[in-house]
Amino acid sequence: MLGTVFRVKQRAFLAERHDDGISPCSQIAKLRRQSIAGDISVTLVAITKSKAYGKIVACADTRISGGSKLTEAGSKLFPLSISIYNSKMSIIYRRAFGFAFAGSTLVAHSVFSFSSSALQGLRINKGGKVPSLEEIAKFVAVYAKEFIQEIGEVAPGQVNTEITIFGFCPVTERARLFKAAPEFQADHFDMQFGELDFQTDGICHLLGSKEAAADFVALAKGGREPAEAIQEIIRSEKFAGVGGSVQVLTVDGSGARHLPVLYRTEGGGAVLKLLGKRIEDYGNLGGCDFRNEAWGVLDE
Repeated sequence: MLGTVFRVKQRAFLAERHDDGISPCSQIAKLRRQSIAGDISVTLVAITKSKAYGKIVACADTRISGGSKLTEAGSKLFPLSISIYNSKMSIIYRRAFGFAFAGSTLVAHSVFSFSSSALQGLRINKGGKVPSLEEIAKFVAVYAKEFIQEIGEVAPGQVNTEITIFGFCPVTERARLFKAAPEFQADHFDMQFGELDFQTDGICHLLGSKEAAADFVALAKGGREPAEAIQEIIRSEKFAGVGGSVQVLTVDGSGARHLPVLYRTEGGGAVLKLLGKRIEDYGNLGGCDFRNEAWGVLDE
């Protein structure tokens, strides 16, 4: 079973300080902690590694809320691609890693968009090496800190965001997971960054609502796989910030990609959904369809 060992490390990441930009700052010292963010009460993301599947599997709900439900088709998991060119502008390395978030959609989508664009245009210097996953994750965290500072000045309620970068490191080829999240004090804000344990087979890291995470752990201990547990929590309608459908992102040594989810229907049939949308309703693209691979099976 996927994720049979659940050693949940929710928010138990390292609070390392670095000289590369992730350090205490005072630019938003006037923002009080209570006006910025409490616990993240929306979203449930589960990221696990299993030898049984030979890959990392991330699952999440698809509801985006902003005081009220905004959409049931919001992405919280992304493939973060990196492309490296040599001096002749030939690609020498290309791979995608996982990017997941809980909290502010504005912050996370902006950080992802900038990071994804920047990482597509790397050029390797003479004698240089491909960056490690830690270096890539630090780059994302540095920009996240800068963006949160800017947004915090005008929209302090939009900054509480947890971001994880995960995948198989280009240098070590080991599965690694890094987390960045702001920590707000009365007179300053820190960007915390660190690596989580991702070596134990079946370990599962959770982001988002603590209350929903507690239900997830109980379901997982009862034998539910991550996607099944999130689907049950969605169907329970117990948490206003967790809803919509299940989304799945898988990561292996070749890269990261979204998978549509296969759902059983009441009539005994099945339907493919991507971010809650029936992907087959969009027809084919040229001579191609969307039925290459799916995750499932879940009950609608």
